[in-house]
Amino acid sequence: MPALPALLLSIHFSSFLLVTMAPRSGSQATLLSSVRMAAILDDQSVCGRGERLALALARENINSVMEGGARARVEVDIFELQRDSQYETTDTSE
Repeated sequence: MPALPALLLSIHFSSFLLVTMAPRSGSQATLLSSVRMAAILDDQSVCGRGERLALALARENINSVMEGGARARVEVDIFELQRDSQYETTDTSE
């Protein structure tokens, strides 16, 4: 399988990473909108502790910076995809 750039490491056995930033208070909801970002990460057997540690450190860094002025929080959830139905390969060598 060819190497894929950045966080798209592999699509055969992949996990889904959902990063959600949600406002903490109702009054902040008008100022801060919920931001959802998704990225696909490789299987845990291939996605090493370094990548998981980097995600944890990034989450903690963002949360600590946002404690000052903005009232937002980053949550990271990793879901394992049971099958790779969204990505299909086709033969283009006709």
